[in-house]
Amino acid sequence: MKIDRKYKPLLLELIEEKRYQLSLQLEDLKGKPLTPERKKMTQKQADLEALQHIVLSAGAIDAVRGKFKTL
Repeated sequence: MKIDRKYKPLLLELIEEKRYQLSLQLEDLKGKPLTPERKKMTQKQADLEALQHIVLSAGAIDAVRGKFKTL
């Protein structure tokens, strides 16, 4: 995945903001039954974390590819 450098900080900020909002919502549900909605929110939080790692590593992979022509 290629992400233009100028968009990377904004993407990371938006992802972090959404993760924070979800964590607040999940905090309100702590100790309550695991409903389908709560399961969905937990999965969304995990997906956002994975996306954050992808965005963070996108530049690192491009840098490595620039150094090693076989990648």
